[in-house]
Amino acid sequence: MLSFLVLFAWPVSGASAAGVAVVELFTSEGCSSCPPADEILIEIARDARQSKRAIYPLAFHVDYWDDLGWKNPFGAAAYSRRQSDYVAAFGGEGPYTPQMVVNGRVGFVGSRREQAQKEIARALAEPATADVRIISASKMPDGSVTVLAHVRGAEARDRAVCVWAERAIEHHIGAGENSGRTLHHGEVVRALQTLSVGKEGDLKFTLAKPAGATPGPSSVVLFIQNPRTLAVTGAARIDL
Repeated sequence: MLSFLVLFAWPVSGASAAGVAVVELFTSEGCSSCPPADEILIEIARDARQSKRAIYPLAFHVDYWDDLGWKNPFGAAAYSRRQSDYVAAFGGEGPYTPQMVVNGRVGFVGSRREQAQKEIARALAEPATADVRIISASKMPDGSVTVLAHVRGAEARDRAVCVWAERAIEHHIGAGENSGRTLHHGEVVRALQTLSVGKEGDLKFTLAKPAGATPGPSSVVLFIQNPRTLAVTGAARIDL
């Protein structure tokens, strides 16, 4: 049986939409400094849903901690490369965890709650220049998700990044720096696809079923990103 959901993004006033905040946390189950940042991301997600603000937290689990005793089942080399792109854009010395990035414009230590709040408020105060509308998200028989969307106001070379994020994860850690702990994760990226926007119009994504257990409560987040500066210019979300 197919599951079909529809969401229309907020109305656009003039040439720009309301401000959005895409909050990316680069984290790992193998890092003892990461659990406090994971909890902050969960708080950000919960508060955003309650206040209905356009804040979209995402947890990208990197894989470069995997050789220190614990293989993170949510980690992927693609997410480590994504963080490396930010390091290059920001002029940093190298990747670290936990790192939080807001709208692709600023990065900081992910456990700094006050700084996260400040940067999110700054992002929401700046009107988005790309209007992103998720038309539908359908779960297919093979476990994948097909997403149809419409974008206006993006540049021809911009990238559309579509992710499948799972929330409310509880996971016991058997080795490494967090051995013996039960960690809680939210908005964990389980699948990702990036397309070139090309010209304004319709986009179609296919997000493959993640490996391992069937994801629990999940969402699809779609955002537009400048490939040179990595700045996020618009975003939307739909719950599955």
